Amino acid sequence: FAIVLDNRLISVPIIDPAENPDGIDGTNGSQISGTFTIDEAQRLANLIKTGALPLRLELISESQVSATLGQQALRQGVTAGLVGFGLVALFLIVFYRILGVIAVGALFVYSIYFLALVKLIPVTLTLPGIAGLILTLGVAADANIVIFERVKEEVRAGRSGGAAIAAGYRKGLSTIIDANVVTVMVAFILFVIATAGVKGFALTLGLGTITSLFTAVLATQAVLGTMQRTKLIQRPSALGAKPEQQDGFLSRFDFTGASKWMFSISGVILIIGALAIGGKGIQLGIDFESGTRAKVAFEGGKQPSTTDVAEALRGAGFENPKVQTVSGDKELGGEGIQISLAQTGTAVAGLREALTDEFGEAKAIQIDSIGPTFGATVARGAIIAIIASLLVISAYIALRFEWKFAVPVLIALVHDLLITAGVYSLVEREVTTATVAALLTILGYS
Repeated sequence: FAIVLDNRLISVPIIDPAENPDGIDGTNGSQISGTFTIDEAQRLANLIKTGALPLRLELISESQVSATLGQQALRQGVTAGLVGFGLVALFLIVFYRILGVIAVGALFVYSIYFLALVKLIPVTLTLPGIAGLILTLGVAADANIVIFERVKEEVRAGRSGGAAIAAGYRKGLSTIIDANVVTVMVAFILFVIATAGVKGFALTLGLGTITSLFTAVLATQAVLGTMQRTKLIQRPSALGAKPEQQDGFLSRFDFTGASKWMFSISGVILIIGALAIGGKGIQLGIDFESGTRAKVAFEGGKQPSTTDVAEALRGAGFENPKVQTVSGDKELGGEGIQISLAQTGTAVAGLREALTDEFGEAKAIQIDSIGPTFGATVARGAIIAIIASLLVISAYIALRFEWKFAVPVLIALVHDLLITAGVYSLVEREVTTATVAALLTILGYS
C-alpha cells in the first residue's frame, strides 16, 4: 500500500492477506507496525498528518552546504574574528598607550558578555551572524576611540589626567549614544525586513552594539576612575597625548580649506562609478534574480572539464546548464566547478545525485536554489530596507539636532552608497543579500 506526499513515497506498508482477506476497513482507522524507533514513528505520523492537509507545497528557496564546506567556512570566520581582534587591539595600544590597554581589556569583557547573551537567549550563530559579531568589535573600539580623543584634547588643553578623563567621558558620551542608536535602528530595520540569513547578521549587530555601549562606557570608565590618581595616568605620554604643536599632520591639516579638492576627488570617483554602472550594470546574484547555483569540488583534486559536466547534466534532464571553472575559491579549497541553472525547486532536486553518479563523491558542495517569487520578495525587501534606513537616520538627526543638518547627511549617505555600488560594478562582484547588509552597515557608520 503506497503512501505518497508531494509525489514522493513516504511509506510502503504491506497488507497481510491472511489477516485482512477482505482488505482494510477504513471506518475504524488503521495501524502501521514495524521496527521503528520513537523518532522514526513520530516523523512518519507527522508526514501522514501533513498529507491530509488540503494544500500543495512548492519549494521556493533551498540551500545545501556539505559538512566539509561548513567546517571550512566556520574556521575562516573564527580566524577572521581573531585577526580582527588582534588588529584592533594593536591599533588601540599603539595610539592610546595605557588607555588602549584598558580598552583591550574591555573588549575581552565585551566578548564574554556577548557570548553569554548568545547562549542565554539563545542565538543560532550563522555565518552572517559571525560577520555581525566581528563587526561589533569595531563598534566597541569605536566608542572607546571617541572618548579617548576627547581625553587627549583635554590633556593638550592643560588639564590633569584625572580631570581630562572625567571631561572626556562627559563630552564623548552623547556622541557614542547617537552613533549607537543609529546603528541599532538600522539593525532593527534589517532584522524586520531582511530574509533569514541576514536576520542573524542584524541580530548579532544589534546585540553587540548594545553590549559594547555598556562595556566601552561603564567598564573602561570604572577602571580609569580607579586609576586616575596614579602617577601613570597623570603622564600625558602614557595617554598617547602630545602638546598640540608636536602632534601629527592630521591634527594640523585644514580639511575645510581643502574642500574644493575633497569635492573634486569625490566627484571623479562618482563619475567613474556611474560610468561603470551605466556600462556594465550591477551584477545581481540569484538571491534577487532566481535560479540555482551550485559550487562543487570533487575528491582527489582532479576536476572534470566543463564540457563533460554540462553534457552529464543535459543527459540527466537539466536544461541549458552554464558550467564554469572557479580557481582560488577558499570555500572549495582551491579549484572547483560552478553550475548555474534557470530551474529551481523540485526541478533541480536530483542535481547532487546526477553529479555523484557521473563523477564520484564530492568533497565539498554548496547548492542554493531561489524561486522567482522569493527572489522578487528579497529584492523588494532590500530596496525598502535601504530607503527606510535613510529616512530613519535623517529623521533621527533632524530631531536630535536640526532639520537642516539632515540634508547634508542624507547627501553624504547617498554619496557613500553610490561609491560602493560603483566599486561593485567595476570589479564585477555579485550583489547578494549579504551585500545589502553591508550597505546598511555603511549607512549606520556614515
